[in-house]
Amino acid sequence: MADCLALLLTGSILTGITCTWTNVIGLWFYALMLMVLEVVIYIKTESVVGPAMLGVVLGVLMVGTLPPAMATVPAMILTVNFAIVIYMLFKSQ
Repeated sequence: MADCLALLLTGSILTGITCTWTNVIGLWFYALMLMVLEVVIYIKTESVVGPAMLGVVLGVLMVGTLPPAMATVPAMILTVNFAIVIYMLFKSQ
């Protein structure tokens, strides 16, 4: 378990803020956070393309900003969303 206050005081703002939840459920917190956002957008638009493209953008941002040890789950999210976008492009042709 990481010390959340120590992370905040040393300058790891993103890791320190999410430390409370990542201590409990691990790296799956990031997957859950993005999944909730994508489901809400899917319910509003009734289309898979918008949430998948948002998942690709946010997956790239997460992989780029999170520490390398925490990049595995966002990389899986990025892969799944990118596959959905590619599938929808080929399906429309």
